[in-house]
Amino acid sequence: MTPIVFIIIAFVGWIVVKLFRMFFSTYSFIRNARKQAYEAFGFSSDGNQQGSRSRRGQSRRASRKRIDPNVGEYVEYEDLPPVSSDDPEAGEVNYVVEEQITDVEWEEIRN
Repeated sequence: MTPIVFIIIAFVGWIVVKLFRMFFSTYSFIRNARKQAYEAFGFSSDGNQQGSRSRRGQSRRASRKRIDPNVGEYVEYEDLPPVSSDDPEAGEVNYVVEEQITDVEWEEIRN
């Protein structure tokens, strides 16, 4: 075997090894990302369902509220009759007009 053929075979082998390592590391990265996503959303790493969610979302159960209905921003209110201007209890409203305050005086810059 001549030295040129040996160099070519070694070079092709080196490229094959590099490509194998690149594909394997990409596969490992994708596999680990999927594993973490499955575990974050309630699945085991082998794809079996742990919680109530299915793997592909095909069999979803009816969702229920996660927050107790007694907790929240609901405010009970009472409808009040509109206040008319003829109502003596409404009283007179006085408004004080204030002068507008400016912090900055703008000056146009010409080119």
